[in-house]
Amino acid sequence: MNISGVLIAIDPDKREAAITALNEFEGLEIHHTLDDGKVVAVLERENTKEEVKAIRKIYDIDGVLSAVMAYHHFEDETGDPSEPVPALGQDSKSPFPEGWNQSPELNNNPNSN
Repeated sequence: MNISGVLIAIDPDKREAAITALNEFEGLEIHHTLDDGKVVAVLERENTKEEVKAIRKIYDIDGVLSAVMAYHHFEDETGDPSEPVPALGQDSKSPFPEGWNQSPELNNNPNSN
């Protein structure tokens, strides 16, 4: 189970419709809204891959300008806690596309080209 705090920015001119859509978004619970379009919400998903998909779908809601994960908690109820976790992109369950770390813009290593 993944539980994440998400900060969502909404176009103030589309606030009402976007808030309605977010309230209907399965697994998302709004905890606080501001008149300037900021929304604090909690997102629950079964795994990280589904969580990433959900955040991408939040971006598709008309009026959503951004959605940023501010906190992430996950529990693996079936896995062995002594088993090492593979590096990002190193297993078939990774939510990132193959070769994502090869992009110079996303790679923190200044010597990689």
